[in-house]
Amino acid sequence: MLGRKDRRNSAEAVAAILAEGMRSDVNTPLFYTAGAGLTDLAAALQAEPRLAQRMTLVWIGGAEHPGGALPPPGATSGEYNFTIDPAAAQFVFGQSDIPIWQVPRDAYRQMLVSFAELRALAQSGPLGAWLVGNVERMRGALAERGMNLGRPMPWETAPGHAHRAAIGI
Repeated sequence: MLGRKDRRNSAEAVAAILAEGMRSDVNTPLFYTAGAGLTDLAAALQAEPRLAQRMTLVWIGGAEHPGGALPPPGATSGEYNFTIDPAAAQFVFGQSDIPIWQVPRDAYRQMLVSFAELRALAQSGPLGAWLVGNVERMRGALAERGMNLGRPMPWETAPGHAHRAAIGI
């Protein structure tokens, strides 16, 4: 049994992974991008091991590679995305044959986005609005707990700045 406690949507997620991964009507490569726990992917791979030959896992997680960047101040020894469900991660990495492209912490920490860029993204269409809405909800939830997910810089709140950011000025 995999170790994640919140399993309310897991059966649906596993079914969706299997359905997409085992499709025979397309020839395009399938990339499963995971920026959290690997519970559902591990369950899908356990249910259908051939799935591993039909997709590539792009795993947003893992500590810095030796000799590369230093970990951030206060970093724990366990990488967060791995510790969400260690049993699932151990299965995916140690017992499945799925190809894995790793994006370690030092790489994903470089993905900084300004609030002006987020505001422009929100105006780009329904997907952009949905993504930015989720970031804003997370930001609000963290603020309620006394945590700061960043703050706008003074020039980002100036009138017209979002337009300048959208056109690259």
